[in-house]
Amino acid sequence: MKQIILSNDAIQKRAIWLEEGKLNDLIIDCESNYDIVGEIYNGRVKKVVPGMQAAFIDIGLEKYAYLERREIIAYQQSGIDQHISSLLQEGQRITVQVKKAAIGEKGPVVTELVEFSGKNVVYLPNGGYIAVSKRIANRVERQRLDNFGQSLKEDYEGMIFRTSANTVCKEQIRNEWVYLRNRASSLIEQSKQAKIPSRLARQKTIIERVVHEWPITECDEFIVDTIETKKLLIAQLEVYGYSLPVHVHQNHENLFSFYQVENVIQEALRPTVWLKNGANLRIDYTEAMTVIDVNSAKFTGKRSKENTVTAVNKEAAEEIARQLRIRNIGGMILVDFINMYQQKDKDKVLEVLKRETSKDRMTVHVIGFTQLGLVEMTRKKSRQSQHELLTKQCECCNETGRMLTDEALVAELEIALSDYMLHDEEAILIESRETFINYVQHRWLTYLEEKIRKRIVFLKSEQTEHFHIRRLGKLDELIKIQKDH
Repeated sequence: MKQIILSNDAIQKRAIWLEEGKLNDLIIDCESNYDIVGEIYNGRVKKVVPGMQAAFIDIGLEKYAYLERREIIAYQQSGIDQHISSLLQEGQRITVQVKKAAIGEKGPVVTELVEFSGKNVVYLPNGGYIAVSKRIANRVERQRLDNFGQSLKEDYEGMIFRTSANTVCKEQIRNEWVYLRNRASSLIEQSKQAKIPSRLARQKTIIERVVHEWPITECDEFIVDTIETKKLLIAQLEVYGYSLPVHVHQNHENLFSFYQVENVIQEALRPTVWLKNGANLRIDYTEAMTVIDVNSAKFTGKRSKENTVTAVNKEAAEEIARQLRIRNIGGMILVDFINMYQQKDKDKVLEVLKRETSKDRMTVHVIGFTQLGLVEMTRKKSRQSQHELLTKQCECCNETGRMLTDEALVAELEIALSDYMLHDEEAILIESRETFINYVQHRWLTYLEEKIRKRIVFLKSEQTEHFHIRRLGKLDELIKIQKDH
């Protein structure tokens, strides 16, 4: 049984892919990793700089956005080497999409050549070309898709076929194309009425990410948190012609507790991962790469030493592929398997690693063993890893360790509190450190109290790294405990 559990009505939105009840992939969406790349804005030209052949656009953010001449529609479509002063005037209204977020003193980089990304294709309203993913190597297939794209596009439209496009029928691609084209048309009409500056389109929602990034056809059912989430999910599934069971969680027990996945965050952050055979993985992060060490630990095989080591390494290879998905580890990865002296054993382990990483939604390249005996591999980095997203340098140990961010911790608190929603008591007492209490009171207290229909009273304790739910009771009783503390 393959299930997707989707929580969209929460502080931290989560999608969990389960196979036979085991966590196999994880998508987390929260405010702290909010990325404006891909967002579309109504802006106004603030300054044209002829010497740079560029302009600065006010899109309503702290810094003006930077627009190069080559990213202007009129320049691309004219085919003439026009000066930017003839293309843009100060005060002009313009719709742009963010290509690169602001870094340091520099504002975001934008383009007028807006893109609408789908699961199988990317629609380019003013692209003027058809492109096929390089990962589709078959020339006949590439030509087939190119011809099909040419038959769909009109005027200056364009399309990029993603790798998955060669696995779906023409009708599905056509439906997606129409959907994206309609989105673009709707946004153009919206931009005419919207104020300047203003945001017209946000980044992908977690529902869109699930449908676009995961192999939905392999899923047996969805379990979602609310009726509204179900409606949004079904609407997105229908775009691609998917018809899958979507069930709203009705049990009084919390969604994650009910499916025994309430500890997914801990699993995605724990440095040591134990294998069934008693061996373990140690996962460490550096600025340059991720290092994974395979240890035999408690494993004692009954076969020869060579067979024992190979067996441990093969199981480790399977688990490593899974951990890359769960933790969303990207960039360079080095794996220190237990030493193997025969090439055939090394080949067996590499075969398992390549087979399992081929299931990944991100591109993974297993390069092979280096001269030092380490396996070198890379995984495409599209977003922050769970380690980067959910943890920060520890406040209590001179920043030598890591701890959950306040946002990640309040998401855990929300899940824990939901188990007390049906209790009759009017208030709940929570013990935690002062910095976290201040964060909750400033950002989330009203939301949490309304959700659980109880007043929340905090007890300060610097000995508590996370939080501890002390007790439920009458409000005046808990306030007295707070004052006497």
